[in-house]
Amino acid sequence: MVTIQNEITVNASIEEVWNILTDLELLDQYDLIVEKSTLISTEKTGIGA
Repeated sequence: MVTIQNEITVNASIEEVWNILTDLELLDQYDLIVEKSTLISTEKTGIGA
């Protein structure tokens, strides 16, 4: 199994950071390894997202 780890310091609240990290449509905007991220589910968060 391969493990990839990135680490940065962010000047924002935990809530602000979590809101960005859990928005999978934005994944390609903040993770350099991801070329494109497209949400195909009608659910944006939680089970089934």
